[in-house]
Amino acid sequence: MGNDDVVHGCRNIRIRPRWLVALAAVISVRGACAPLSVAPVVSENEAIEVPGLAGKWVSEDGDTTTIAALRAGQYALSFTDKDERATRFQARAGRLGERLVLDIYAKPEKNEAAGLTETLLGTLIPGHMLVVLELRGDSVRAAMLEQDSLKSAIRAGTLRTPSLDLDGTLVLTAPTDSLRAALAKYLERPGVLGEWGRFGRVRTAAAGGGT
Repeated sequence: MGNDDVVHGCRNIRIRPRWLVALAAVISVRGACAPLSVAPVVSENEAIEVPGLAGKWVSEDGDTTTIAALRAGQYALSFTDKDERATRFQARAGRLGERLVLDIYAKPEKNEAAGLTETLLGTLIPGHMLVVLELRGDSVRAAMLEQDSLKSAIRAGTLRTPSLDLDGTLVLTAPTDSLRAALAKYLERPGVLGEWGRFGRVRTAAAGGGT
């Protein structure tokens, strides 16, 4: 079994590119997979600028995430692990009900797609991963939807949205409008989020007043 076959204890997904592995690490998920959606949760029209989000952030584990604003509500994310390997994403910021969220998706560079043929790359459907944020000054908390809770809600009919279970990973297949309506109500419930990752802003000497 290769390194891309199992991610944080999930059942194997044969095509699990490294950028999705890194994304789970960005949010500090341990022992769980995050669900994906086929359609974006935050469309271009619903994207919002978040003051203070851009910058360099470090997790409790010492991994670094740099967020740069591209245009209104659109961000570039670069995750660098302890071995100084960088992986890049793009994201749109928005709101679902009272929650601030990032809709994150991969924009792999050619070197990140190494080992995948052009034909194989053409068969992959880009996935969107929803991250809930709590931004307070120089600290951020981030969490993904807890996949087992989401599966249970769909099975019980308390969350009505079409989905697929692909080798243990839940893929939500509703279009954006329906997906937003369903998830906005779902996020109001307790226990629907996974483990929170915590990040602190990295300030330069100039930004920190020379301290």
